[in-house]
Amino acid sequence: MCEGPSGHFDPMDENQKAWWLRTGALLERILKDASYSPDLQHQYLDFYRKVLVPALGPFPSCFHSAITFTGLPLEFSVNYQQSSVQPVVRISIEAVNSSSGTAEDPYNQTPMRGLITRLRQMGIQGFDATLLNHFIQEHSVGNGQKSGLTSSQMDKIDSVSQAAFGFDLKKSGISVKGYTFPGVKCLLSGVPLARLLKDSIHEKVTGIDSSDAFTVVNDYMEETDGYNTFCFFSWDCVSPQKSRLKFYGSYDSVTWAKLEDIWTLGGRNGGPSVRRGLEYFRQLWNIVCYGKPTSQVKVSTDEVYATKTPLIWNYEMKSGNPFPATKLYIPVQGKNDGEVAQSIALFFREVGMDAYADSYVRTVESYFPDHDLETSESLISWISFAYSETTGVYLSVYYNGMP
Repeated sequence: MCEGPSGHFDPMDENQKAWWLRTGALLERILKDASYSPDLQHQYLDFYRKVLVPALGPFPSCFHSAITFTGLPLEFSVNYQQSSVQPVVRISIEAVNSSSGTAEDPYNQTPMRGLITRLRQMGIQGFDATLLNHFIQEHSVGNGQKSGLTSSQMDKIDSVSQAAFGFDLKKSGISVKGYTFPGVKCLLSGVPLARLLKDSIHEKVTGIDSSDAFTVVNDYMEETDGYNTFCFFSWDCVSPQKSRLKFYGSYDSVTWAKLEDIWTLGGRNGGPSVRRGLEYFRQLWNIVCYGKPTSQVKVSTDEVYATKTPLIWNYEMKSGNPFPATKLYIPVQGKNDGEVAQSIALFFREVGMDAYADSYVRTVESYFPDHDLETSESLISWISFAYSETTGVYLSVYYNGMP
């Protein structure tokens, strides 16, 4: 029997017990701080314990996942919106088992199928696996491509991850997102990433009219030589006509000039909302990065797979919208967590999100009671930023799921 947060008792194997005891309390604190009702806290902790914890595999993890700096197959985040007083808690995971990364399952594909089956069985309102199945098939290594990567190809990637999942724990229910990492398939097949993406998102196969938006994205990526093996892809697991498609880019230097170029797609998108969002983002940049034209971030971790911190962004494409929306991710892993938390609180204050500004530093301290924010550098990983006329400022903070 295993006692976890709030006194839940359930039979677990030793791996599940270890994951639950190391991560469940943090999730409980995050849910509580985000003002989830006791019933919702119980519901989402139960979902995490029964559905996601078993999918995390051996403890400690034996597979290097692409979803975090350290290779941990788990990440928690909280989204804050200028137009809402209710934060949304999110969980990202890559399903793993004892065969992940071995000769039996070199690209970690078996566990994700098991999790998809489990999600189908749950009857989550609005969940639709159509795009999940489609993009995993189109972007993942096929049975005829499993001969293995050469040493020179391995140098071009950090992980052989093929797919991952995101869960938004909304007050109205769970929203599921899928992620694919096509870089390995492109290396093995020789198919350029741009062509792979264009073919896979065509309206005839997805039902999503995103051709105009993808043309804008592709033109910018080709112009800047931006495609690389670290790019990845995402979508909402809802009916295809309602889904957003997201292309994620990666760049190895965090500079204001590059961020501004990405935000406007090299000047292709410069409408009033885009300019207003860039002004807000400049405020965030000035606070977090002290107004410097570049931001140097070190990865301070005991994990074997410590890597250079990249800049990440995504372009969101929706049916019928000719221009994508941009989201930027500032890496803060390796920065002092106390300073980062204070910077986020100050930004909340400057954009009128006072309810969050007043309590944010105490909130992070409550998440990690065994850590001193003045000395730690690995609790907060990313700050993401987006803006629209509907939501206003849209800020998410990503946390180490197992500090």
